[in-house]
Parts: sequence; structure tokens; C-alpha cells
Amino acid sequence: MVKKQQSFSDKLSSVMFKYAKTWLLLVIVGAVSLLGYGMVRGSFAATGASIYLAPASSTVVPGSTFSVAVHENSGTSEINAAQVSLTYNPSQLEYVSMTEGTAFPNVAATSNSTPGVIRVARGTTGGTSVTGDNVLITVTFKAVAKNATATVGIDPNYSMVVSSTDSTNLLSSTTGGTYTIKRGGKH
Repeated sequence: MVKKQQSFSDKLSSVMFKYAKTWLLLVIVGAVSLLGYGMVRGSFAATGASIYLAPASSTVVPGSTFSVAVHENSGTSEINAAQVSLTYNPSQLEYVSMTEGTAFPNVAATSNSTPGVIRVARGTTGGTSVTGDNVLITVTFKAVAKNATATVGIDPNYSMVVSSTDSTNLLSSTTGGTYTIKRGGKH
């Protein structure tokens, strides 16, 4: 009797079939492990940071000044820098002044030379970081319109909250403000 010689591909197929169940089991266990890791890691991941204004709305008298605090809230995520670009209509509001928050005392950059735009960047140095809800700055405006609804927006293209662990931008939401300018008692 002549023994038929197996080709390499037949031998490979035979071995693959013999161990197919083992390989399939390893692939399934690996996939479930990675999926489980991703789900656990995702449950502890940051939900995103926000930048918002407080108060978000108010009514002011023409010619008066009012202050708006610019907050960043990174929750439990550690950050070491934040920047924001505020936009407003200079025919309705006039920039008066700015005071610093206390969370980022080390690094400060400000640009308010363009009417209707205020850009600030704040950071820490020496490996320090902050978490939670912090005031970056407080801006004082003067209501220059006589009867208007003025908005102060946050431009997301120039705003960010920076993770101190991997330098990624954690900013996921922004909330500006709406301020009604009108004489008291009159509509």
C-alpha cells in the first residue's frame, strides 16, 4: 500500500482544525477581557469638563456695571491649565476690568485688545494641579445699550481645560450668559 504524502496546506489545515476550539476559546476570552477592561476603565474615566458663566442671566440698568465669574469645572479630573475666549457685542457691553480667581495663581495670559473678545489662559507650575469647580477670572462689564439683550458667549474653538496627566483637552461643554439691559420698571 502506498501512503499518500500530505501537502503543507493539508497539514496546516489539520493542525488548525485540531486546535481550532482552543484558539476560538482564547480569542473569545481575550475579547471579553478587553471589553470588560474597557467598561471598567470607562466607568472611571472623566465625564468631561465644562466652562460656564455665573450668573448665567440677570437684568441690569443701562450705564451700570455688573460682574460675571468665569468658572471651569473639571470634576475629579486633575488639570493644570484652562483657557477661555469670551465674546460679546461691544455696542451693548463695555469691558471694565478683570479680577483673578485663586485656583491658577502661577501662569496668566490675557488679551482684551479686540473689542468684543476677551481671551485668558491660566495655569499652574511645578507639577501642581487642581480639581473641581474653580473661578478662572471675574469680568466686570458696563451696560452701554439702552434696551437690549446682551449675550456673553464662550468660543469653544479657543477654550480648553487641560488634563495634567496627559495634556488632553477635557472640555465637553460651555454655557455663556444672557443679560437683559433695561431701565428699572420699564419694559
